[in-house]
Amino acid sequence: MNSAVSASYNYPSIPNFSSGNADGKLTSPIDPSLCASLKQSGVTVAILYVTYLTDSTDVTGLYQTLVQTNAPPSALVSNLTQCASSPNLFYQANDLPSITLGLTTLFASATSPPNIAHLTH
Repeated sequence: MNSAVSASYNYPSIPNFSSGNADGKLTSPIDPSLCASLKQSGVTVAILYVTYLTDSTDVTGLYQTLVQTNAPPSALVSNLTQCASSPNLFYQANDLPSITLGLTTLFASATSPPNIAHLTH
């Protein structure tokens, strides 16, 4: 255990869903207010959103039923963008080269002033 790092975060309770899969779970976009308390505490939030590509072998249509219907891409991008500490700390990727570029870009953005102060607290 790294004693130099100590932090805790209390996750909000899981809301009751009236629909969803057999386990009662429903996929939905993240609530940006969950990120607000982190940002207000001085945490720099960087988001790498890796686009989910529809699986052509999904003959049951579960992706369409449980994910795309309840979490449309436009809502995902909008909410994730709001979660990031700034627009340059959100990056969308859809393949390995863009994931690599995204991580490099986000790290460079997060470690440049004024964000670097947050990394050295």
